[in-house]
Amino acid sequence: IKQGLDENGCWEGEVYNKRSDGEYYPEHLSINTVTDAGNGVSHYIALFSDISEIKQAEESKKRLERDLQQAQKMESLGQLTGGIAHDFNNLLAIINGYSTLTLEQCTEQGDERLAGYMRHVTNASDRATRLVAQMLAFSRSDKGDDMPIDLAPLVKEDIKLLRASLPSTIEIKSELASELPSVSMDPTQLHQILMNLAVNARDAMQGAGSLTIRLGCARGVDSRSPVTHKPVRGDWIELAVSDSGSGIDAETAQKIFQPFFTTKAPGKGTGMGLSVIYGIMENHGGHILLDSEPGKGSTFRMLFAPLQQQAGVTDASEQEKDAVIQGDGSEILVVDDELSLGIFMEELLKAYGYRATSMADSSEALALFQKDPSRFAMLITDQTMPGMTGMELIRRLREVRPELPVILCTGYSDKVDAQGAADLDIPFFEKPVDDEKLLNTIAEKLHQAE
Repeated sequence: IKQGLDENGCWEGEVYNKRSDGEYYPEHLSINTVTDAGNGVSHYIALFSDISEIKQAEESKKRLERDLQQAQKMESLGQLTGGIAHDFNNLLAIINGYSTLTLEQCTEQGDERLAGYMRHVTNASDRATRLVAQMLAFSRSDKGDDMPIDLAPLVKEDIKLLRASLPSTIEIKSELASELPSVSMDPTQLHQILMNLAVNARDAMQGAGSLTIRLGCARGVDSRSPVTHKPVRGDWIELAVSDSGSGIDAETAQKIFQPFFTTKAPGKGTGMGLSVIYGIMENHGGHILLDSEPGKGSTFRMLFAPLQQQAGVTDASEQEKDAVIQGDGSEILVVDDELSLGIFMEELLKAYGYRATSMADSSEALALFQKDPSRFAMLITDQTMPGMTGMELIRRLREVRPELPVILCTGYSDKVDAQGAADLDIPFFEKPVDDEKLLNTIAEKLHQAE
């Protein structure tokens, strides 16, 4: 003891003691030296304090700080991803639009060679559009067209697609419980979850191995989210996808749900698949858990919140596009701060029988409209613009002409979404805009305004 005392004959620090039941616990120990003035004999006074609760509180604080840092990081990544997606959507809208117009003209003129080139452009643009959609799915609370669905029939259909799309060297096994409670989500997002996990499993197994899909109830779950580190407890509907691949080490497991993180070779993956799955599950009040270690494969467990009432099987098939309705010569005001996109919209509308005027400045568009409020039959406006947003422009124009038909478009906005626009009876399109749906919506709104 003497060797550890300071110059004043004191020492303090943390030690571990043992309870009567054999459990070790932390204590704060302070030792002070007291010397008898009469005989010069020194005595040591030791004070022990049980600091178990203090240590637990410190650990809890550290855990909460880590959780907060992780949540802030994911939020920042979401905002960054959404901003990138907004700019990409404007560019893709231009590429998609002009390539589609060019392809139609090549086909009409019988130039099959040039038409073939343009098909390659449109196909690449479509793939880029899907990637941006994945970025947006991660970056915002986008629940899609949620409805009560029975998971089992939909999972069975997806397994059939997997058998046709995965190599025959991968054995697909399934264990699907029936008569499970329904869950609320968009059926296409369930398909997206399974397809992304299957592709990852295929790559982890290098094209050969065993893929197992299980569906059932998970009762009494007591775990932690690998992304937010928050506790996950309760009863859930569990969809688990297991592979016999190389597994994932602990360090990599902390990163795999971040957007653009990938362990694949350049050109083999975008790093968005798992982040999209995480975003879908988070937005639906569910969770995704990971059980994996190197050399022993991986299991991704999707936990869905069960609905109280049963629902029938949902038909998730997509509706075919309607035929395009030709325009009636009406003049339409187009406002978009992306000048090239506005010019394209002019060309598109003119090609389908309308007159069009495009402007890149929303304030100038307001001034033009105020000069002659009856000139334009409709407004098509972007939402995110400098100076005056699309919703503000709509409000200002409708102060002058309340019955003016309007359509709102956006590449990305955290200020307005499809539901918010629908509440105001405003048609809402996300970029890149589907030309056929836009043109038919224009015709419908103009007909209603007659």
